Amino acid sequence: AHVRGLHYKPRTDIEQLTKHAEGLIGFSGCLQGVIPQHLLKGDYEAARKACGRFVEIFGRENFVIELMDHGLEEQKRIIADLLKLAEEFKLRAVATNDVHYVDAGHAVAHDAMLCIQTGARLADERRMRYSAQPKRLKIRWRLLKCVMCNCP
Repeated sequence: AHVRGLHYKPRTDIEQLTKHAEGLIGFSGCLQGVIPQHLLKGDYEAARKACGRFVEIFGRENFVIELMDHGLEEQKRIIADLLKLAEEFKLRAVATNDVHYVDAGHAVAHDAMLCIQTGARLADERRMRYSAQPKRLKIRWRLLKCVMCNCP
């Protein structure tokens, strides 16, 4: 996926994933993932079908439901359904966060790297940037607090 990914970004398709799944652990992913996207559209059955497909590919012990809370309403909206899928398929659920840098002090450098990557200037108001939510590595208790406060 890294060598042949579209636009120099690592990615793959279901056929390649199925072919090379041995030894891999799959996660349900962030809001842009297949399962969360179905849930955001209110299509639990499509999310369930996609989850079942990933369980077939990775195996029950190697596919994990990922719970995130970066203060986004969309994430809060789907946590209950993600937990329902985990229960239905007897999968583990893990609390994660979208990490782009380790320390909060690295946010400015990360922003500058995005500018370099996209050919934009820091002063450009319309340039690509991430939300105001920090993309740093959260310590365990903070991560659990964020996710657990939104669990039903």
